[in-house]
Amino acid sequence: MILILFLLFTLVPVVELYLLFQLGSHTSPLFAIGVVILTGIIGAALARQEGAKALRRIQQELGSGKMPADSLTDGVMILVAGILLITPGMLTDVVGFSLLIPPIRRLMKIFAVKYFKTRIVMKTAQAGPNGWTTQTWSPGQRGATNSSTGPHDPDVIDAEFRYVKEEDPKISSHTPSSE
Repeated sequence: MILILFLLFTLVPVVELYLLFQLGSHTSPLFAIGVVILTGIIGAALARQEGAKALRRIQQELGSGKMPADSLTDGVMILVAGILLITPGMLTDVVGFSLLIPPIRRLMKIFAVKYFKTRIVMKTAQAGPNGWTTQTWSPGQRGATNSSTGPHDPDVIDAEFRYVKEEDPKISSHTPSSE
C-alpha cells in the first residue's frame, strides 16, 4: 500500500507535468494554463450538479426506508471526481470527467465492489459469563475463526457478594426445619 501511495504521489504529478508541457509546446503556454483553469471550473460545476442529484437520490431512498448504499457509492465517486477535476492536470481531468459519466461510474462501482469484497475483514466481540468471545471472518476463508478469553476452569465460580449486618430486619434468624 505504501508503494502504491508513493507511486501515486510521485508518478502522477510527473506525468501531469509532462502532459502539460507537451500541450504547452504544441499550442501555447497560455492555452495550457487556460485549459487547466477551464476544466477545473467546468469540472467543479458538473461535480456539484451530479452531487446534488446523488444527494436527492439518497434522501428519497432514506425517505422510503431503503438503505442508500448504491447512491452513497455514487456520491463518494462524484466527490473523488470533483477532487480530481480541481487538481491541475490533464490525466486527473480525464479520470475525473469519466467518473461523472453515469455508465462509466457504474462500471467503476462494479470493479470497486469486487476489489473491496476481497479485502474486507469482519470482526465481532461478545462478552458473556465465560469471558470474551471474538469472531473473525474474511471472504478468503471458509467459516469463521473463533477465540475466547476468560475462565476456562470449570471449577471456577464467578459470583457477586454483599455484606449484610445481622441487625438487618430483612434477614431472619429463623432456619427452615427439616420436618
